[in-house]
Amino acid sequence: RTDQIYGDVVHPLVESAVLEGLNCTVLTHGNASSGKTATMMGWDRFAGVVECAVDGLFGVAREQRERDSSNMYLVHGSVLLIDGDSIVDPLQCCLPLTLRGDENDGGVYVEGITLVEASDPAHLKDMMKLAGENMREFVHRGKAKRASSGVESRYHTVVSILVEAFDRPPSGDQHTTSTHENKSLCVVPRSLPCRSLRTSRMTFVDLVGLTPSAQHSQGIHRSTDASLLALSDVVNAVAARMHVPYKSSLLTRLLQDSI
Repeated sequence: RTDQIYGDVVHPLVESAVLEGLNCTVLTHGNASSGKTATMMGWDRFAGVVECAVDGLFGVAREQRERDSSNMYLVHGSVLLIDGDSIVDPLQCCLPLTLRGDENDGGVYVEGITLVEASDPAHLKDMMKLAGENMREFVHRGKAKRASSGVESRYHTVVSILVEAFDRPPSGDQHTTSTHENKSLCVVPRSLPCRSLRTSRMTFVDLVGLTPSAQHSQGIHRSTDASLLALSDVVNAVAARMHVPYKSSLLTRLLQDSI
């Protein structure tokens, strides 16, 4: 059950992110049509891991503020789709974006990404709803293109939640408000207030499902399936305390500070 998975595995990570400023990544991985997306993103009236984590995050932050009113938190969310070396933003009608920066010089970032400021769990849930609607339309258009070109596109879905802890309220930056389906989403610059005590990022990745060809090395010819192998190599290298090949794929470059 999703609530048991969240309680046993994910909630301790949420507490570490809010209270200690630790980055973390939660992955769903397995065969196509095995229920990965439903577990991570939810389905129908049932909450997924991401929604449970959003509620848990604000719950932990609220408890901290009740203990000490000087504890303040600034929360932002984002959603990305990754297909091999391609990255799009479903909050901007799947606008193509570019990964910038260098891992050895301040890290990498996604140029032009939409960051949604959240002062309530509902803001991030609205973000997920909007992203889901745009993703379904994007996938529908992609099916039409695949039918004509014979080229398949399959996307990893990456949901990131950035949490900054302050010892006092941050000064108000200029925010631009964008309304989608009568839902007011606050889009903020990538540069955030500089007086934070600690910053953490929780990343939730719904990996593309394994297909029959992806389960045999000779069938790994597409960049998306290759990125699954690159991620596996990175996880194994981290566990073995060996050199970690983060630069093997766009996905592992993006997750470098969270694995």
